Amino acid sequence: MADTLVTLKGSIPINSHKLLGPADPQQRIEITIKLRRKTERGLPTLKEFVSGKRAKGITRQILAERYGASREDATTVQQWAVQHGLSVSQLDLGRRQVHLVGSVKAMSEAFGVQIAMYQHSRTGVHFR
Repeated sequence: MADTLVTLKGSIPINSHKLLGPADPQQRIEITIKLRRKTERGLPTLKEFVSGKRAKGITRQILAERYGASREDATTVQQWAVQHGLSVSQLDLGRRQVHLVGSVKAMSEAFGVQIAMYQHSRTGVHFR
């Protein structure tokens, strides 16, 4: 598959939104982190999946138990989050998700990013 960008009708070109400035450092922000699976063994590869191979006879419970995230990985992320001034608002090992909340300032420092405010070029809505 080629790494070619295709603009769909009605799409907004990348980075066409107006930069308004930095986000309020005290504002609360929430993100979701996706954890790795306990194992990939037994799951079809992407190529196999596309060609029609499926995991037959598997329930959501079995999927969560066998392929969900490990408690150890979740604990590691939780400890890291607390060290960076963030809190865990939700944890779902079966879905491999950790929801973190904290201030824009704490999130920016934890992930080494600058969070800014933008105005959507079509709707005018402000977003981070």
